[in-house]
Amino acid sequence: MWSDIDFKNKLINVTKTSIRRSLGAPKTLYSHRSLQPPDGVMSVLKEFSCAHKTLDPVSGQAFVVTKENGSPYNPSYISRMFKEFLTENDLPAIRFHDLRHAYAHHAHYNGTPIKKLSEDLGHKSAATTLDNYVHNNN
Repeated sequence: MWSDIDFKNKLINVTKTSIRRSLGAPKTLYSHRSLQPPDGVMSVLKEFSCAHKTLDPVSGQAFVVTKENGSPYNPSYISRMFKEFLTENDLPAIRFHDLRHAYAHHAHYNGTPIKKLSEDLGHKSAATTLDNYVHNNN
């Protein structure tokens, strides 16, 4: 939601999760976190926010990714659209969630400390990150 983006401090706060057509609390205490994306990401979000702050007619909230009327997409729709995008662009078939794994793998191998990466992913321990997200390709 736009209210979770702090442009002044360049942070995205993770305070909710989308479950089917409703919002809930993240899975664990560690899932509540603040991320500091690259400046380029924040710039794109800032520019996008100026033109796309239509309120959801049901909840009155301002979601970042919405239909034209401001209502949020069902997460399964996003996954279907991602799959279609891959197919249309002759890219390998992966799940939308696999982007999270790819990010973790590349961040780790480009020098992000495992503790920081673990916090960014919302894991309780670095062991979870290493065991499930960072894969050795040797």
